[in-house]
Amino acid sequence: MTLSRKKKNHKPLKVIFLAWLIFTTAYFIKTQYDHWTENVWDTAFKRGGIVGAEEGYNVGYDTALTQIVQQSQECVPIPISTEQQSVQLINVACLTNASESPTELSVEETIQ
Repeated sequence: MTLSRKKKNHKPLKVIFLAWLIFTTAYFIKTQYDHWTENVWDTAFKRGGIVGAEEGYNVGYDTALTQIVQQSQECVPIPISTEQQSVQLINVACLTNASESPTELSVEETIQ
């Protein structure tokens, strides 16, 4: 006596499971991509690049001013140039010191 089992058709369940798996994976990838583009990209790269450029500008500006102040303590003219004009700066305290003591060089002699 042979017992025959009735074969169940699992194909519809496999198709539903596969569709659910594909949909879930696609949804997960889309949410991760949206999170990355909205948070990571905007914060780290776009805004971070702007903030980094501003900080770099400020550091360069502060460094230039610090160098000018340090050089002005030596009582020698400091040449400053832009694309259009050039000037020489000197510390006002050096001018008053030069006028008080005639043994020191005058500003005109220092420039030459």
